[in-house]
Amino acid sequence: MGQKVLVIGSGAREHTIAYTLLKAPSVDEVTVAPGNPGMLKDGIHTTQLSQSNHAALIDFVKDNDYDWVFVGPEVPLIEGIVNDFAAAGIKRSAHPRPPPRLKVQGFRQAAHGPSQHSDRPVQDLQRS
Repeated sequence: MGQKVLVIGSGAREHTIAYTLLKAPSVDEVTVAPGNPGMLKDGIHTTQLSQSNHAALIDFVKDNDYDWVFVGPEVPLIEGIVNDFAAAGIKRSAHPRPPPRLKVQGFRQAAHGPSQHSDRPVQDLQRS
């Protein structure tokens, strides 16, 4: 029997990762949380669990006997999801701590919110 893998995310990157994993001979099932409707067309399962609800994701992995988890988006990494999976004894694909650059970018986004001037860096917006 092959492995069951949970992919965290909902975008094109996670769709491609899930699709590629599903083609691997050692993988029988791939589920994406929360996923998107286009994934269903490729035989990828989805679940409507939020990528920010770490406790629900941990319960889902344990209750459904998933072998490991792949975390795609940066936000769950910054929120510490990999550390929570590690504490729960769940195998995961990402390092327990995000790299410093990723952490700084995440904090910058949280502090400044989305920019209305996407072609200008955050520091330039502060001087306007």
